[in-house]
Amino acid sequence: MAEIKSTLDLVMEKISNIKITPEERKRFKREEIETLAQHLYNRYFIQDDPKGLSALKKELAKAGEEVKKILNELLIFSYSFDTPSRIMLQGLEILQEKRGKEIIKTLQELTSSYQGERAEGMQNMGKELQEELARKGISGTAVEPNPNANPRWTDFMDQLNRRYEEKKRNLINKLS
Repeated sequence: MAEIKSTLDLVMEKISNIKITPEERKRFKREEIETLAQHLYNRYFIQDDPKGLSALKKELAKAGEEVKKILNELLIFSYSFDTPSRIMLQGLEILQEKRGKEIIKTLQELTSSYQGERAEGMQNMGKELQEELARKGISGTAVEPNPNANPRWTDFMDQLNRRYEEKKRNLINKLS
């Protein structure tokens, strides 16, 4: 009588012939590293808990350079010029060790420049809108145009954000 094979036996027969290629091994390793870096980012930087950074140092000592590099990129890409995060700057200082202060100084300068350009753009847009309203006969002390509601402001902010995102990419490239 023919032997009936269980589902598990059939599955085991099928997978016994499967081989993992070197490319797949590299991809699996890369995914593992990215997952670990994302986990560290979520754990130490999404929650604003500066006490946790001493624990981060210990975890980074165990992690490889690739994890540090990816975590570095995550921190720089998620750093906001609108609302700069002190904890992210401290994390970058820990990750970069010797170059940390230089990186922080660069990000602070970029933040200052970004906020200055944004404020200047807001002021200029407000003046332009007020002049447009005055040409239409709408003026007075109670008239305050709202640049945020204007499509030109959205375009201005898109361009400004693109330029500064490029500067962040350049900073990451310098670190690589």
